Amino acid sequence: MINTRVKIDRRAFFSILAQLYILLINVGFTMYGSDQLTKLSIFSFFNTIAVMVFLFIVGGKVFSVYTMFMLFLAVFHFGQAWLFGFGGVVDTNISYDIFSLYPESELYHILLFSLLAYNLIAFFLLCSLCKKDGQQVLQEKQSVEEMEYDRQNVLKFGKLFFTILLIPVSIYDYLIVTISAVYGHLGLYENSAKLSTWAAANSYFPLAIIIVLLASDPKKNGWKWMHYYAIIRCLLLMLLTGKRGSFVIPLIIYFYCRHTFIQKYKKKHIVWIALGTILLLTGLSFIAYGRGDYSSLNFTEFLFGKNIITQTLSEFGSTFTTTILSYRYTLAHGFLNGKSYLGALSVFLPFSDYIASNLKEYFSIATILNPYSPSGGALGGSLFGELYINFGYYALLLSPLIAWAVGKIEKVIQNRSKYKLFYNCCSIYITYGFWIWVRGNFVDVVFVSKRILYVWILYNVYILVFRRKSVNEAKNINCI
Repeated sequence: MINTRVKIDRRAFFSILAQLYILLINVGFTMYGSDQLTKLSIFSFFNTIAVMVFLFIVGGKVFSVYTMFMLFLAVFHFGQAWLFGFGGVVDTNISYDIFSLYPESELYHILLFSLLAYNLIAFFLLCSLCKKDGQQVLQEKQSVEEMEYDRQNVLKFGKLFFTILLIPVSIYDYLIVTISAVYGHLGLYENSAKLSTWAAANSYFPLAIIIVLLASDPKKNGWKWMHYYAIIRCLLLMLLTGKRGSFVIPLIIYFYCRHTFIQKYKKKHIVWIALGTILLLTGLSFIAYGRGDYSSLNFTEFLFGKNIITQTLSEFGSTFTTTILSYRYTLAHGFLNGKSYLGALSVFLPFSDYIASNLKEYFSIATILNPYSPSGGALGGSLFGELYINFGYYALLLSPLIAWAVGKIEKVIQNRSKYKLFYNCCSIYITYGFWIWVRGNFVDVVFVSKRILYVWILYNVYILVFRRKSVNEAKNINCI
């Protein structure tokens, strides 16, 4: 046992050392000019592979909050750089060809910044994950009886919460499907006022599903009905409306809930997982074509006529557009100096539209940069772009904070016996905000946190009201 622990420690140590070496290589690229853009692009590909391997070695998990976060960061920001470096062609029907639109000097500068931020986050994340179990301070854990009592309370609340939301969410589903059928994908944005009330209910729905999934008895089959319902709903709404971000992330989270809390996926499931991933990516690319009326190809023609890797990297990698625009914006207007982060945090203030109206103008860099996008709009956010537009290279100092937050979420989820089940549910739901932040804004994390705060208050009111009845029931059960 002792030898095994030493071996693991050595692997973790050398992984962190190798990550530090990669950081030094990144710093070395600062001494070269834009004529090395191709090499830097190729390096970003192997850099990403190395980071994912190091995370697996140190963290020991393939499917986790931190591995998905780092994978999303890389694909969404470096995807087109990989195509550029290896001579691939961007499909301009569904995306901008960033590397043909902007000067190589600017692309080199912001790609290098993004790589430095990516590797710093990876380095501090690896450091937070390598803490030895033997060095952890022993803390009191819940007994089996306490965990079961807690689970029953959370399950009852989750079922009630889900039932209350089901009607407005069903109305929301009906409206977005009918609007998409009549007006197309853009109609969802043109008719957003009609959807706002129902969309608010829908934003809480993933948390309701997570609560029911995590609180259900894994030894019984009741959880399967919720799991299948949640998955089928996400897939159908993606196909029928063309909306993806709002449903892809929850879809991954539902699978993560099953893998972490209910039934772990085993090696025999790898083939099915791989096929499902390929099919999902193909479907996402096909939806991108269909929602913009770019092509008359049916799904079969698309499947055999298009390269799914090129399609995925072309579109997902277009997030880098926001990053390069943030660089150009600072050249013309200067840095925001934290206004986007303060604007996001101001959402917590009551009457923030009046109290912090000046700050709230900056909480979405996608909105700020939309007028400068190649098409004059339809621009998403970017975690790296938001870092740069606020502080430039000084924003790299925020990397440890981001790494700590992502690592902390995973630790809370994994140490289930230490924390109440409701906190596990909230930790998984806040993952939604962090994964969206990759190609969104920090305000997405804040909005999710605000929803958690509201539901936490409702949960505690529920427990306060029904506590006496629950305690009496628990005593009767123990007597029996």
